[in-house]
Amino acid sequence: MERYIQANDDNEDCIHRVVFVSEPDKGLYDAMNKGLEKATGNYVVFLNAGDTFPSTDTLEHIAGCVGEGEAHPGVLYGDTDIVDDTGRFLRRRRLSPPRKLTWRSFRNGMLVCHQAFYVRADIAKSIPYDTHYKYSADVDWCIKVMKKRQPNNT
Repeated sequence: MERYIQANDDNEDCIHRVVFVSEPDKGLYDAMNKGLEKATGNYVVFLNAGDTFPSTDTLEHIAGCVGEGEAHPGVLYGDTDIVDDTGRFLRRRRLSPPRKLTWRSFRNGMLVCHQAFYVRADIAKSIPYDTHYKYSADVDWCIKVMKKRQPNNT
């Protein structure tokens, strides 16, 4: 993340803002809810401890996935790479998202990692993580997000 911030500090045209907050919380999902409350912009993506973007231009690449004047899709997603401490590619993550992701895709678990799951901010902010779930609030949240972004709820 420091590499990303430094690269964007050097770029006057960068439109992405990264904010770090360190404060007491009641666990991971409470902290993520706090992040949702503070989020601005068109999309929300979470980077947890040890997560990184594959390159300093990842957010620009994601932004380029939506054409000029096109409606913003509810969710943008992709694969996740496993890398070593130096950032060297080791392999793709074992679980991969299907070509067409639906809420039903998550019945087999968390198919898309947080750092590869970009949710339109209006949807993300309207669905807080259910902190009653200790270990699976992320799967629950992804299902709710996918249901909300799909008009026919298939």
